[in-house]
This record gives sequence, C-alpha cells and structure tokens, in this order.
Amino acid sequence: MNKVTFKRKPYYLPVVSKMNYKIVVILLFLKLSSIKNKSSLERLMIMYGVIRNKILWDQFYKFIGDNSNKFTFTNDDTIYKVLKILLSSRLIIFDKSQFIITDLGNEFILKIIEDDDLFIDEKLFFDTIKKRFTEALVKKIK
Repeated sequence: MNKVTFKRKPYYLPVVSKMNYKIVVILLFLKLSSIKNKSSLERLMIMYGVIRNKILWDQFYKFIGDNSNKFTFTNDDTIYKVLKILLSSRLIIFDKSQFIITDLGNEFILKIIEDDDLFIDEKLFFDTIKKRFTEALVKKIK
C-alpha cells in the first residue's frame, strides 16, 4: 500500500488583509489626513477602500486635485470589525456621527509615525493628500 504524506507550506497572508495593518491605517488617516483628527464613517470607508489598493492611489490623487474627475472604489466590510476593535480598545470614540482619536490612540499612532521603518508608503500617501479629502468630496463620490 502506498503511503500518503502531506507537507505543510506556509500560507501567505497579504499585509493589507491583516487586522493590525487595518487598525494602524485607520489611525494614520485620522491623525495625518483629518481635520481635528476626526472623520465620518463614509469618509473612513472611502479612504479604507483606497489605501488597501495602491493601484487606486494615482486616481485618488487626481480626484482630490481636480474635483471634476470621477472616482470609484470597492468597499471592504471588514472596516466595521476594525472600528469595533478601535472603539473597544478606546483608541477612538464615536461622537456626533464622527470617529475621533482619543489621547490613547494619539499616543499609540505617534509612536508609529515617529518610526521611519514602519508604514512608509502609507505615511507618504497620507502626507501627500494632507487634509484635502474633505466631507464635501465624499458627497461627490456618493
């Protein structure tokens, strides 16, 4: 009788699929690209859809630079889990239809921002768009 053996191979999980990555990206967006470190759910959803797909980055730069361009993205429902984790960890709060970074969240994300070896592309992306992605632009996407 022949013997069957299985070899385990590591399973590669893309970084954009990992929950830790998603948590940090939301906090980076609130800290680096949001006025008063706060955002609506719709704005967070759009940014979350953009940041996880680098192919969309150039299209998004053009959209915020010239409002006449159309912009589409795909929604990722895992943002709700990420927001629940952030809320339960007290890294953000929800107040008057806005998600806002807490002092604890601010302290956490500043450590990541200060480390030049972490989230290099994402920090560059948020630094490039600055605070130009406003709630008024969100309404143009809807």
